[in-house]
Amino acid sequence: MLEIKGFIPVSLIDYPSKICSVIFLGGCNFRCPWCHNFDLVDEKVLPNIKNIPFDYILNHIEKRKGKIDGICISGGEPTIHGQQLIDLIYEIKKKKILVKLDTNGSNPEVVEELIMKKIIDFISIDIKNIPEKYPQTIGLQNFDFSKIIKTLQIVKENKIEFQARTTLVEKIVDRTQMEKLAKKLNIDIVFQDYRRKN
Repeated sequence: MLEIKGFIPVSLIDYPSKICSVIFLGGCNFRCPWCHNFDLVDEKVLPNIKNIPFDYILNHIEKRKGKIDGICISGGEPTIHGQQLIDLIYEIKKKKILVKLDTNGSNPEVVEELIMKKIIDFISIDIKNIPEKYPQTIGLQNFDFSKIIKTLQIVKENKIEFQARTTLVEKIVDRTQMEKLAKKLNIDIVFQDYRRKN
């Protein structure tokens, strides 16, 4: 079973209009210099983070039935785990609970499979920046922004509930530029301010 590296029992902010628990999976295909969860990305640190038993998560869901609406799966980037992510969500859905996915949108095929299997209820897509600034923003020299567009198309065409969001990082992500991009992509976008860890 996929390793769970973090867990928040109750959150009022991670699933719009819902009360949820949050699972954090390790590993990511981006290397954003300003990442708030870099411990989950750093390959040297990640193995030292204690795994949370999946049975503990399932027991929590069972005990909280009627008090939480869903589970948010975050990271890191959950979709890099492919079939393991799918298997994890299948087990969670057996508990008759909503599942939300946080993703950077870089793996449209995985997102599409989750939708086709009808095991995902809500998707948050982090759009990091305008296409021209993606390399600087995600810490990678080459990235095909069309993957983000494809993920958005898949989500919209299948009428899955979703949210596009952007973290405003000073001197890196410009709100006006992102508003223009959102208009071009025909989406609404939610802005969140970057907060440095103390």
